[in-house]
Amino acid sequence: MTVIDSARDERFQMPVAISGAAGESLGWWGVDSTSRRLLTGMTEPSPEPTPDALDDLVAHLLGCGAVLSQIISHMVMTDAAGGTAPDAAPIPAVAHGLIRDAVTDVTRRYSARQITATGAMLGEMTDAICENIYLVPTDLN
Repeated sequence: MTVIDSARDERFQMPVAISGAAGESLGWWGVDSTSRRLLTGMTEPSPEPTPDALDDLVAHLLGCGAVLSQIISHMVMTDAAGGTAPDAAPIPAVAHGLIRDAVTDVTRRYSARQITATGAMLGEMTDAICENIYLVPTDLN
């Protein structure tokens, strides 16, 4: 993969590199495309394209990722501070059980086939994210 664009997300002090298809600019993480056009071209922004199904899916994935990150972070900090029993189950197992219990109601609205297909899609998306987005080391000097 070729790195197409990289930038430092100042909110998180995290440099990132984003790759994509040849010639495709995927933008700066943390800066919406309208702001980027205004900052780089100083021209009138063109109307944003209407979000499609993939845009909606990515928005939901980001929302879910944010919540999961907060949950896991809290669990890790609690464990590091000695707030868990020595014989406690590993964090991934506890998180799996908690999240499964929290989302059980989806089985009433969606078939096993739909849930399986969604799981497969999320797996493919996770693989694509891991293959195409790289965190750049912060000690670049």
